Formats: sequence, structure tokens, C-alpha cells
Amino acid sequence: MNSQMSRKIIVAGGMAIAVAIAVAIFALRSHPVTSIAQTSRPPTPVTQIPTAAPAAVAQVPDAPAAVPQVPDAPAVVAPR
Repeated sequence: MNSQMSRKIIVAGGMAIAVAIAVAIFALRSHPVTSIAQTSRPPTPVTQIPTAAPAAVAQVPDAPAAVPQVPDAPAVVAPR
């Protein structure tokens, strides 16, 4: 590697470090406070959840079969 290429690499590395330091300083310095919209508090959590369904719920009766049962077809069908 020649001295010209080495010098370019050193200069590029130094510039990269300088940019990284500038970004860190900008990020860490104190910024002016901006107004933030106030949100309402979330509702308080429910502490007790009922475990059983209320007694007023009516039971649904089983529906009758709409299609009559078809007897099984014979296993062997005689040829014509």
C-alpha cells in the first residue's frame, strides 16, 4: 500500500470519528422542552371477574335431525 492511500484512509477514519462525536454531542445535549398533549388516565383495572354465567341465560334445546337416516347401500351391486 502506498503512502497516498494510507493518508486517505487515515483522513477518512478521522472524519468518521469527528462525525460520530458531533452526533453524540447533539444527541446528549439538553433540548428545549416542547409541550406534550396530556392524555387521560387509563381506567382502573377490574379486580374481580365473575366466573359463572348468569342464571338468566336460557339453554337452547337440541335441534331435531332435518334429514332422515338413509339405510346403508349393499356392498355389492349386481351387474345388469
